[in-house]
Amino acid sequence: MTIFRTINGIKHFIYVIRDNFSRAILACQASAVYNSDIARQTLESVLQKFDLLKQSGSLITDDGAENQGELTKWLASSATLWKKIVAQVDIIQSNSMVEAANKIIKYRYLFPKPIMDTSELIKTLELAVENYNNMPNGQLHGFTPDEVLTGTIPDKHFFKSKIQKAKQDRIATNRKVACDQVCQT
Repeated sequence: MTIFRTINGIKHFIYVIRDNFSRAILACQASAVYNSDIARQTLESVLQKFDLLKQSGSLITDDGAENQGELTKWLASSATLWKKIVAQVDIIQSNSMVEAANKIIKYRYLFPKPIMDTSELIKTLELAVENYNNMPNGQLHGFTPDEVLTGTIPDKHFFKSKIQKAKQDRIATNRKVACDQVCQT
C-alpha cells in the first residue's frame, strides 16, 4: 500500500499486488479508506481473476496495519489455501518487489501530472498498470510482465543467437560495399 493525495486534497491509499515471478502488477486499487478489509478484497479479487483460490500460494507483505486484521483472518480461514508471509520477519527477504512497483507508479505515472480527483486517479492507475505490464523488462530478458504472466519463460540466452546472426549479417553487408579506401572488418 502507498499513499497519494490528489489536487482536491483527498488522501488515497493505493493497494498494489504484484507477482514476484512475472513482475506483473495484478491489482492496483485506490481507496480513501485505509484498512485490512480493502487489502483482503483486493487479494481476493486477484485470486478469483486468475482462478487461484483453490491453489496454495504465498502473499509476501510488510507488517503494516493494512496487512493484518481482516486479511489475516481471511487467509487463516478455510476459504483459501494461501498463507501470509511477513517480509523480514518470517523470511529474510524484504517486500521490495511491490515497493518498487509503488515507486514506479508514483514517479512515472502519478507525480508528473496533476491528478484532480479520485476518478482521474483511478483512470490514471488503470493506464499505468496496462502500460507497465506491457513494457519490456530487463530482469525478464526483454519480455514484458504480461508475456511472462501468460506463460512465456524468460531465457537469458533467447536473444544471443539473434544478436550473433545480426552481427554476421552486418559484416557481410559491409563487405559488399565498394569504397575508395581500404575497408577492414
